[in-house]
Amino acid sequence: MRSKVELSKSNSAKRSDVEILKVQDNVFQFQDNSGVMEESKDCIGSFFEGLCKYARNRKFEVRGGLRNIGIHNSTNVICSLCFDHDENYFAAAGVSKKIKIFEFEVLLNDTVDVHYPLIEMSSRAKAQLCQLE
Repeated sequence: MRSKVELSKSNSAKRSDVEILKVQDNVFQFQDNSGVMEESKDCIGSFFEGLCKYARNRKFEVRGGLRNIGIHNSTNVICSLCFDHDENYFAAAGVSKKIKIFEFEVLLNDTVDVHYPLIEMSSRAKAQLCQLE
């Protein structure tokens, strides 16, 4: 499927960021045997779609922060974040080989010194999250 992805013929090094955002919908499309254009649903296409969504913004404002024990420890690097469908909770996973579930509203409370996870699950490998249900 990736071999059939139609990429633009122009030199991507000369494109501006705005041009890339304008054509992002066309980059990850492929043509099936009947000639019908379909969107690619692979992980790279999803990542690119999310990246383009956030690249449209010029400024971000910090609304809260996750203050965790051992924040200066390199094993606490978060590689993946995922919200539940109601956006009440989120899961953080990374090189610590643990998935930690936090309550989102707690992050907005600046009076808390340390944020503790509601649930913590161990894994044998670095965890990657795609969807939290």
